[in-house]
Amino acid sequence: MRLFSYNLIFKKEKKKDIVFFDKNFAKLKIKNFSYHYFDYKSLNFYVLLKSLPDVFKINDISFKYIYLKNFLEMISPSVVVGHNFNNIIYKVKRINSNIKTIIYLHNRLYLDQINQFKKEYSKIKSDFFFVCDNLHKKKLSNFISSKFIINGLTKNNEIEVNKKRKKFDLMIISEFRDLPENHFYSKSIKNIAKIISDYAKVNNLKVLVALNSSRKEKNFDRLKEINFFQEVDNKFYFNKKNSYQNAEESKLIICLASNLGADLLARGYKVLFLPFLANYSEKYKSMYLKKNSEFVHKHENFKEITKKIDNLLKIKKNTWEKTLIKSNMKFIYDKKNTIMKKIIKKIIEDDKKIY
Repeated sequence: MRLFSYNLIFKKEKKKDIVFFDKNFAKLKIKNFSYHYFDYKSLNFYVLLKSLPDVFKINDISFKYIYLKNFLEMISPSVVVGHNFNNIIYKVKRINSNIKTIIYLHNRLYLDQINQFKKEYSKIKSDFFFVCDNLHKKKLSNFISSKFIINGLTKNNEIEVNKKRKKFDLMIISEFRDLPENHFYSKSIKNIAKIISDYAKVNNLKVLVALNSSRKEKNFDRLKEINFFQEVDNKFYFNKKNSYQNAEESKLIICLASNLGADLLARGYKVLFLPFLANYSEKYKSMYLKKNSEFVHKHENFKEITKKIDNLLKIKKNTWEKTLIKSNMKFIYDKKNTIMKKIIKKIIEDDKKIY
C-alpha cells in the first residue's frame, strides 16, 4: 500500500542492535547482532500513527524529526551507523543522546568537498567518526565534535579479493563521466589512455580498462564507455569483473585521482596517479596529490610519465612495500574492519549489561 510517494509498512519492528542509515553502503558483515536498514522510501504505519498527533501539538518541529524520534523509540538501537553524506545520522544525537553514533567516510574528500561539508555540518556531534587517515582527522576535527578513529576507508576494508596470477601489464581505472568530448575531464582521461596506449604498443604490453559501468553504484552506459576508450586503442581489454579483482590480475594500476586508486594503494598494489584534473579546476585539488612522488606525476609529459611507468613495473614487491612505509602519505587498510567491529561489539554488549 502506498501513501503519497511512500510505501506503507504494516509491521511493528522489534528492537534491533544496529540501525544502518545508509543501507549499509560499506557492506559491513557483523555477526551475532540484529540490524535494521532504514528505508527512505517507506513509512511504518505504527510509527506514523504515533507521530501524527505530535505534528499538531508541536508547531516548530518538522514531521520528519518527529517520525525519526518515534522510529528510534520503536527500534531502540544501541548504535546507529552511516557515512558522512547521510544527513539523517547527524540528527540522532539531538533526538536521543543515549544512542551511540558511528559515522564513517564515504570516500576520501577533495578540499572543495571538505569546505562544503564544513558549511553544511559545522558543530555536529557524533560518538565516533572513522576517517581514512590523519589528514582527514586534522581537517574534520576542526568543526566536528567526535572521537576520531583512523581505520582506512571502511568500504574498501570490507571487500575481499581472490588471489590470482597477473594477466595484464597495465590497468587503467576508468573515470568516464559521459561528458562532452571537449570537456577537460574527457580530455584528461583520453590523454592518459593515449599515453598508455602508445607506451604499450612500443613495449608489447596488455592493457586492461576497469570500467566505471561495471561498478553497481555507477550508472553509465557500458557500450558508450567502451567506445570512448576504443577510439584511442581497439586493443584495450575489457571485462565484467569488479575493479578490485581486475587490480589483483594487473601489475600496475594507473588513474587520474580515483578513490579506488587510493584504496588499491592502501592494499599494497602498485598505483600511479596522474592528477591532471587539478590543473584545470580547483574542485579537483587533492590533499594527497600536491607534489610528484614515487606514485604521483602531475605534469602531462609523455617521456616523464613513461619513465615512471618503467620504474614502477621493474620495482620488486618488497622494495615497493618499503617505499609505501617511508612515504609521507599513509594509506591505511584495516582488513575486514576489525577496529570498527570491535567498537560496535563493545557498544552493544555494554548496552545489554545496563538493561
